[in-house]
Amino acid sequence: MKAYRFKHFRAFIPAIWADETLKNTDEWWQFQPGIDEFNELRRERLVTSVWWIIDECMSAWRPRKNALGGLPNISFVKQICQKI
Repeated sequence: MKAYRFKHFRAFIPAIWADETLKNTDEWWQFQPGIDEFNELRRERLVTSVWWIIDECMSAWRPRKNALGGLPNISFVKQICQKI
């Protein structure tokens, strides 16, 4: 695809989802219906788990020499995760 053609597509694609009735109430009125459609299709087609894992508990920062690990921009937060 030529660059000029891609730029034309990119300029007019948001107009597909534009909804004039939302113009006064929603800042994203030109593209909000597209986002809603994407989210609905995602809910229908993707299977997600009921359980969520907090990743920070699984790979904790463990400095070896002191609480900050020698890094002045890191603040020390006591680990609250428990080993199972």
